[in-house]
Amino acid sequence: MSSSSSYKINFVGIVLPGHKLAVKFRHTGMLTGNIIVSVEPSNSRGEKVLQGTTGVAQPTTVYVFKGQGSQEPGMGMLFGKA
Repeated sequence: MSSSSSYKINFVGIVLPGHKLAVKFRHTGMLTGNIIVSVEPSNSRGEKVLQGTTGVAQPTTVYVFKGQGSQEPGMGMLFGKA
């Protein structure tokens, strides 16, 4: 499970008790290995009530090569050059 590493939120509308909200999440970029996600809830009239972004920590990626004897010197080094 990923966790939020940072966030920034601005309220731009009014939400009253009982109001139903529709929330849009959008991946907007990467920063120091974290996915940056924008969050935009809107009310039933389509009016945006909040603008926010959050950085979501990502799990470490591991490349595993199977096969005994099939390895070569430098195998997988190409992945680090991206």
